[in-house]
Amino acid sequence: MAASCVCGYFGDVGGDAVPAHAAPTNVPITVGSDAYSTDGSGLVTSENELLYDVAKGDEESNAYQIAYRGTLDMKGVWNSFRVFKLGWMLRNGFSATRWKAKTFSGEWDISFTIYTDVVSSNPDLVNCAVVQAEMAKQNPDTKFGDIRRCQTASYDPATGKFTAHFALTHEDGSKVTGADLDKADNQPTELKLTTPPQAFYVKQSNLVPGKTFSMTDPTVTGKMAMDYFYAGMPLQFNDIGDSVTLTMVKKEPKKFAAADGFSLPASVMKLLPSVVTAAEGDTVTPADLKQKVVKESVEANGTETETTWTFKGWSPQQAMIVDADVTFTGTWEKLVTTSKVKPADSEKTPTPKASPREEMGNTGASPLLLLLIAGTSSILGALVLLRRRA
Repeated sequence: MAASCVCGYFGDVGGDAVPAHAAPTNVPITVGSDAYSTDGSGLVTSENELLYDVAKGDEESNAYQIAYRGTLDMKGVWNSFRVFKLGWMLRNGFSATRWKAKTFSGEWDISFTIYTDVVSSNPDLVNCAVVQAEMAKQNPDTKFGDIRRCQTASYDPATGKFTAHFALTHEDGSKVTGADLDKADNQPTELKLTTPPQAFYVKQSNLVPGKTFSMTDPTVTGKMAMDYFYAGMPLQFNDIGDSVTLTMVKKEPKKFAAADGFSLPASVMKLLPSVVTAAEGDTVTPADLKQKVVKESVEANGTETETTWTFKGWSPQQAMIVDADVTFTGTWEKLVTTSKVKPADSEKTPTPKASPREEMGNTGASPLLLLLIAGTSSILGALVLLRRRA
């Protein structure tokens, strides 16, 4: 990768002087982009569709909550950084102590523009505290967010432009050092950046089947350099990603679907209430399940595998019957644990068993959605549907 070549003078440059022959290294960085539902509804699909939901409205609290996400391919940045470090070490006697004490500066700017005639906003939720927290949530496998701190974040509802500025610094304002940048969890191969949750939404009255709306020109620019510059620094990068265009769709979703490729077992399916009928104008709330935890265990080859399903609630929590059927989505959480059993027990034929318990530890559990969709009377009783009564 020619852009990663570091050559020429690598010795320390005193004071604030910059060697005349020091040239920056242009590093390739790729920006990918997508949109998703921040309320967990799944109404923004992987096919870039925004699906109609009769329960949605025009208020911010019950509109279609969406977010835009950029994914940065960081491999080029860290490859160039490691090449630079090798050159510095060669010229400075491989002094690990001096390298670890060296300080670095850097800055990043991120921006894009959305269609304001479709997407509404709450500018009060566009601030660095929210942006920083969401970055940590979206990037659980790295601590790079600890040293890449949001300095400003803003949104202009007149133009639809979102911008955020980051600096390479610790939360307390202290400098980032070579020791910091050497840590593996500070060198992510990719970095996800999103808009603040609930800052952007689409009103029900703005959903017109077949209409499209876009987020355009997702742009990232930035640089990183060692203080008291050397040849090869700063590392600088920029890229403009593809626009994200969503199409508004009003169609019948699948009758049954589950996230992550899993299916809900029969022991869970039998707990779901049957379809009921309500009069137009009624405000209805789905019945609370009497049994919210189901455990199933299987013993085989000396190992017991226990799967715990926990009911997390309904979405929406209530709805008014207007001019169409209403479907509620029940969310179940899955937790799998394994343990060894005594040799004598392992000889038994694997036997599945289900037993309800009201307590569980759900650390590390992954969400599983049962999408309960309106349909004809031939649909299984697993549906929870409030059907409008004429």
